[in-house]
Amino acid sequence: MSIPHSRTAGFMVSVDASDSGPSQLQRDFFQQIRDNLSEFEQRARDFMRSRVEPGVEVSSLSIYSVEIGADDATRQQRFVLEMSDTDEIEVHRVEFLGGFAVEYGCDD
Repeated sequence: MSIPHSRTAGFMVSVDASDSGPSQLQRDFFQQIRDNLSEFEQRARDFMRSRVEPGVEVSSLSIYSVEIGADDATRQQRFVLEMSDTDEIEVHRVEFLGGFAVEYGCDD
């Protein structure tokens, strides 16, 4: 899998799966996330607003990647949505649990 380098390339998806590939549970969970992606994106922005460094324009961030864990994490509806600006210098991470944003972090 290649890492997208432009907004037209979409976003990266990573799944903590066995050598045989994602389980049906993980596949179904990803489909659920994808079907509600704009809602999760807005929840992530809302969660980040009070947590980002001054000067970060949350409304300009877009999805960089979706990370889905192993089946145990999937059963908890745990996943990470990463967002970045067009320069992709900083990647803002919001962890979701049961459909709610619960943790924020930023990598550069």
